Amino acid sequence: MGEGRRDQYFWTMSPWPPLAYGMSEHLSAYDKPCRDAYLYHVMRKDVIMAIIARRAARHPARATLRWLWIILSLAYLLGPATLAVSTAYAEGSGSLYPSNAACNPNSQGGACRANLEWRTNPAANGTLVRRTLLKVYANANEYILMGSSASGVGQGNIVVYDPGVVTGTVGSENLPASPNFNCVTQASGSNRGKIVSRREELTGPQSISGNPIGNPRGYVPCYYQAPATGIYDVAMYGTDGPNSSADGGPTGDINLSDPSNFDTTQGSSVAAWDVTVRDSKTSTTNLTGRLFTDYLALFTADNGRPVTSTVYPVTTDGYLYRVNLNGLDPNGFITYGNSAGFYNSDGQTPLYHDVIGQDGSVSSPDGNVKFAPPTYPLFFSTPDSATLTSLGIPLTPTVPVVSAVDFTGNAGGNSSVIGAGGTFTYTSNITGTYQIIISRGGRGGDFDPTNPANRVLRGIRSAGAQTVIWDGKDNSGANFPVGNNYPISATVHAGEYHFPLLDAENSTKGGPSFTLLNPPNGVCPFGNTKGPSTNNVFAFRAVLRVIGGEI
Repeated sequence: MGEGRRDQYFWTMSPWPPLAYGMSEHLSAYDKPCRDAYLYHVMRKDVIMAIIARRAARHPARATLRWLWIILSLAYLLGPATLAVSTAYAEGSGSLYPSNAACNPNSQGGACRANLEWRTNPAANGTLVRRTLLKVYANANEYILMGSSASGVGQGNIVVYDPGVVTGTVGSENLPASPNFNCVTQASGSNRGKIVSRREELTGPQSISGNPIGNPRGYVPCYYQAPATGIYDVAMYGTDGPNSSADGGPTGDINLSDPSNFDTTQGSSVAAWDVTVRDSKTSTTNLTGRLFTDYLALFTADNGRPVTSTVYPVTTDGYLYRVNLNGLDPNGFITYGNSAGFYNSDGQTPLYHDVIGQDGSVSSPDGNVKFAPPTYPLFFSTPDSATLTSLGIPLTPTVPVVSAVDFTGNAGGNSSVIGAGGTFTYTSNITGTYQIIISRGGRGGDFDPTNPANRVLRGIRSAGAQTVIWDGKDNSGANFPVGNNYPISATVHAGEYHFPLLDAENSTKGGPSFTLLNPPNGVCPFGNTKGPSTNNVFAFRAVLRVIGGEI
């Protein structure tokens, strides 16, 4: 799945050097149509901690709230996305490639097609399979219309599974041997379900009834009437069928001018594909924002074929992003979204930097780090509200609130013996990443989580009252010394979005780019500036004490 090598921190937005067998991640967070920045929204509370040589009374918490908006460092601010807004009727590959372009390298202003993959090869150290399982929301009695450039060619097909039929975890789902719908069976040797031109890809499906005014320039769809309201699973098989482990043969051609885009050269990939929802057999009105996936497995078949597609991920707390790949130059790659990126070797603590593996499936990653699974849906257009509701995602992004931040030492009250640590407590209204930084810098001091003299505690917790254990050590593993007024910063992240890219070798234009489309109250909290902003920061302070000796 690629060649070259890279090992750099995710928050660097400069163009990438080549990478081998790596998995990069990008973190975004709170950017309105404040565009193209790596941001996250944090509600922050500060606690002051002290380490002293004798027991002391606990200081009561005191009150001052502020907001903290942090912009992670940007080496390269990206400009507007280059693709025009799609006029396509359908949702699918036409959404990813809405504008014709020559498939040339970035240096020549090119843009290329990455085919959808369905194959059996493992990826992400065996936690994912290189296949894209599409998902579509439909109400009872609505129609799911489908087509592809591979359906009915070789072993190509489109199959549908009813809500709840597919089991297992994301990336290793168990698909029943018999689907609830089979496009090739319905087509029965006809052209139904086949996309045979670029025009048909962009125009979308004809009406099911085929009446003369039913979008006659579109493809003839296969169709399935939803027996119940819910989320249906759709598998697009390439011409090699569902069980291939071989590379497909994408051309990279967005314009679909090469006949290989429609024959068995596609192999384990599909060049053009579409899933559209309508409310009747005669309708040509598409019900958009219904189609999504947990992760995308795509294949260009070579480097020097940049991809400029746009997807719309949504976090589980309701933050909607627009992500443009902005000339990403991969070969075979997987991308998805979650709140953690990757985990440290404990499988729980967010890593906050890239991963290097040993081969194209990123097996045996350095440091025994773990892969956090996909948890955010990737939509192909602005999500439909009923679809979000069915996924349990709020229609309005949740503003984080963190309260009752405190520390209890093992020596009683806020006092703790040197090297013994203690317990932090906090309450949050959201599930998300918490970060507690114990600073060596005195009141108002240094909160750099990478400073060896500080200590950062980080993890993902659910909403409600939480406890976090500290072992009394700093980031280097040494005990915090006896002292006073060690400030503590506690933050909880809302809308935190990581965009792992598995084995995407190059990004010579510095992409992907990210834009938050729905900041709370519609207000962008900062401009397109580099570095941190401290507008409206909420701080909460108390004192923790650590004493010398033993109890």
